[in-house]
Amino acid sequence: PFPLADQMNTDVENNFLKALSLSLDHKIGYFICHCGHVDADLLSETTYTLIRTKDLACALSDKVKKFLSDNNIELVTYSDIKGEL
Repeated sequence: PFPLADQMNTDVENNFLKALSLSLDHKIGYFICHCGHVDADLLSETTYTLIRTKDLACALSDKVKKFLSDNNIELVTYSDIKGEL
């Protein structure tokens, strides 16, 4: 379970930037983001709800985009790296 109070207090952007910093030495890294809208069906199926809005804000964050650019991090799809795995 991921209680709403914990979701409200989670600093997704800074946690993500810390994780990215720790992964800079890796050739390939991946991070999962659960961006999406929250509706009644979702609320009945998971406790990972409000945090999805923070995931979306993080994914769209200028601070995150700048970090990616400053560190020459390329965003790719699974198809792009299929041969590397």
